[in-house]
Amino acid sequence: MDDIVLHTDPTGAKTEALCDELFEIDGFVKYDSKIGSNNGFDGVYIKKNASGNVQEILINEAKQVSAVGNMRLSPANPNTGLKAQMSDAWIRDVIAQLKTNSSTSALGNTLETLFQNNRNLFTKTVMGVDRSSGEIIIIAKLEKY
Repeated sequence: MDDIVLHTDPTGAKTEALCDELFEIDGFVKYDSKIGSNNGFDGVYIKKNASGNVQEILINEAKQVSAVGNMRLSPANPNTGLKAQMSDAWIRDVIAQLKTNSSTSALGNTLETLFQNNRNLFTKTVMGVDRSSGEIIIIAKLEKY
């Protein structure tokens, strides 16, 4: 975190690594959810109980915090057909892409089934480091249906 505060994080790689560390400390396991160079989810973290059943799934996006303390998600883009980042429609689109990629197809299939049948297991999170205060900001939305 100190390195992000002192030297910024233009690619987001340091912020993603910090997310990995924080969520793994809390018992989550990170799954590869990248498609191509930098598409997909910044992080999918799954926590299971002792029996191996999924207890919780975090879908995380790592973002830079602006000088005024804001984190910005990408809005829908009608020209490309991309949905608003972190919306249910965007998550379903990314899951569909994960399913068609050989290295992420198993995760895509698992997430699709759980997203359709057990959305209460999902928490959407956005995390960043506020460089002016040195604080980690995590915004979470627990989905209850």
